Amino acid sequence: MLLQFSNSYPVHIDGTCCQSIQHPGCVWDVKFLPNGDLITACSDGVARIWTKTAARFASEEELKAYEDQVSACISKT
Repeated sequence: MLLQFSNSYPVHIDGTCCQSIQHPGCVWDVKFLPNGDLITACSDGVARIWTKTAARFASEEELKAYEDQVSACISKT
């Protein structure tokens, strides 16, 4: 189990940070699923699944709502 008390989760490939995934609260846990997707548990009570498979992408409306949540969180700090 990985605990990361931050509003972002750095994704590492071969020891190099290639991306940082922002969240609207503290990231409590992160797991890789057997299909390669990444699931994060956040202090806002939401588990989010991150995927590279286009068929499982969130809708534009869901992505916009998420971006708004993250922006609101960042502006408070």
